Amino acid sequence: MKFDVDKYRFFFFDFDGVIVDSLETKAQAFGALFKDYGEEIVRKVIDYHLQNGGMSRYEKFKFYYNNFLNKKITQEIIGDLDREYSQLVVEKSRKSAVHQWSD
Repeated sequence: MKFDVDKYRFFFFDFDGVIVDSLETKAQAFGALFKDYGEEIVRKVIDYHLQNGGMSRYEKFKFYYNNFLNKKITQEIIGDLDREYSQLVVEKSRKSAVHQWSD
């Protein structure tokens, strides 16, 4: 059965894992943000995310830049990371929810 997204006006997202298991989705999104820095950095980013689930993404961005990249982070960079992260999570969650509910 195919799930026709265009038939619906509203979608509800619950990002604490009740509807869609978002932990892995968010881990993948954090990793994707830092893929240009290599596999070691991606692994560190994902591991840190998984170990610090309740921490704000903004604090994680700062931590990653300061501790893994040894770079200063600006509000502009945080904003860019936030927008890209949000897009990745929403897209992956949408695909996951469609897949989950269409099986």
